[in-house]
Amino acid sequence: MTLMQLRYFQALAGALNYTKTAEALHISQPSLSYAIAELEKDMGIPLFSKKNKRVFLTPYGEFFLTYVNRVLATLEEGVRMTRQMVLDPAGGTVTLGYFYSISSDFIPSIVEGFQKKYPDSGTTFHFAQHMNSDLLTELKAGRIDLAFCVTADSDVECAKIGEQALYAVVPNGHRLAGHESVSVRELANEKMVLLHKSSGLRATVEELFSDEGVPLHIAYETQECNSALQFVSIGGCVTVMPKVPAMQLQPVTAIPISDRRTYRSVFLAWRRSGALPPAARKVRDFVLEEWSDLRAGLFTAYC
Repeated sequence: MTLMQLRYFQALAGALNYTKTAEALHISQPSLSYAIAELEKDMGIPLFSKKNKRVFLTPYGEFFLTYVNRVLATLEEGVRMTRQMVLDPAGGTVTLGYFYSISSDFIPSIVEGFQKKYPDSGTTFHFAQHMNSDLLTELKAGRIDLAFCVTADSDVECAKIGEQALYAVVPNGHRLAGHESVSVRELANEKMVLLHKSSGLRATVEELFSDEGVPLHIAYETQECNSALQFVSIGGCVTVMPKVPAMQLQPVTAIPISDRRTYRSVFLAWRRSGALPPAARKVRDFVLEEWSDLRAGLFTAYC
């Protein structure tokens, strides 16, 4: 089995036409047919079948294709990363993914701390802000090197780096606005505005209310924290979220929640398969050295 055979197999599996595939690969059709026949002979399995002059993948071919795609994608990533090392041996580019509520303080502190510790690293940072589910999707696809997320995922490597406090957010003048703290039960009859179900925060809030046996009365769903705060500011709704910069721009009050477990864990995640580029590995190690769940109060201060 050769790399060439795998590339030919992948191409034919996509086109399902020997003539078009041979033209796309700039080889003769007999050469393509011979390569596929040798691959099937080597495996002892029919990967393609023909019916009425049409080509089909067999069930074995469909199954094998998922692994071929994975192998070739990993190889391409390795080539790209190695070329990057050659073109930029002193540093590299690291793309950090994160969710909104850590964008204004924590992410800048990471970059500032890294640059102070490694002033001559030559590392360039790119940034990508997404919802939690999108962060993990982008990470797995290789479009993000490192992701700060709120959900541990078995498909990626995750390390807990801290906890982020949650607050009840009410409009100024609300009956609870002057309280030093509030319990989840005190929010039982409130109309809630929550983020969409694709948000990691939504799952955390639902779990918090469920653990306390308190029903959620959801009046509105939004895509991000800023719009949720706007609904709160016009009155009639409350929400639960970490402190975010936009709170300073809206007539709302953030109140600590007194119940246990009124926080969410924050993780640093990176891809399980494939080696991290040197620059991303250096940033990852810096974060893991400087921040860990031993400093659980970190995010209360930042967010």
